[in-house]
Amino acid sequence: QEIDQVADLMLESVIKRTNEQQDVVLEITDGLKERMMREGYSPEFGARPLRRTVQRLVEDVVAESVLDGFVERGGSLVLDDTAGAANGLNDAVVVRSGSSEKFVAVATTAGIEDRGGNRAARAAAAASSGAGGAPQTMPQTEPSQFA
Repeated sequence: QEIDQVADLMLESVIKRTNEQQDVVLEITDGLKERMMREGYSPEFGARPLRRTVQRLVEDVVAESVLDGFVERGGSLVLDDTAGAANGLNDAVVVRSGSSEKFVAVATTAGIEDRGGNRAARAAAAASSGAGGAPQTMPQTEPSQFA
């Protein structure tokens, strides 16, 4: 399938950059790749949301693991889906380096990745968040105030 090929190309690029720039060997499990393809595809937009999904689930997690010292130069990281761990939390990625393991929180889907499920609820909440539940309006001004 096309999304599988696109995902492979994106992951190859991230793995190569991580190795060249951070001297860290990166491995992505099949479980995380499946989650990426599931969250990064929408019938409406095809594979376009996949780029942001790779950023959320892989690049951001690698950056945090390097910055917080979880992995050092010359080390290795394995990123895995949380479906089999931590009661299947969907807002984290499992990161392993040597014998150490941690969970890294990831942003939830947003924008075109959000395939409508939460979009309508957020829009309704935003519309009713004004004072007293009424939409907020700009105060009326006289044109002479700006002359």
